[in-house]
Amino acid sequence: MHECMKVFLINGAVMGGGAGLSMNAKFRIVTENTVFAMPEASFGHYPDVGASYFLSRLPGHFGEYLGLTGEKINGSEMIVSGLATHFVYSK
Repeated sequence: MHECMKVFLINGAVMGGGAGLSMNAKFRIVTENTVFAMPEASFGHYPDVGASYFLSRLPGHFGEYLGLTGEKINGSEMIVSGLATHFVYSK
C-alpha cells in the first residue's frame, strides 16, 4: 500500500486542533517563529484524544506537562522533544 507523504511547515503558532493535525505528518518542519501550545488547559479543558496520543509519547512526562499547563514552547524545543522533525530558518 502506498503511503501518502505529508509535510507540515509550521512558521508561527500551532495550537490545539492545528497541533493535532500537524502531528500526523511524516515531516514536521519548524522555524524560529514557531510557537506550540495546548491552550485549552488555560480555560479548564484538556487536550482531545488526538493530542493525548502524541503527547503521551514524548520523553519523560513532558507531554503530560504540556497538556496540563498549556505552556508554550518554541521550534527548537519542539525538535528536542520530538514534536518536530526538522528546523529551518524562515528566511
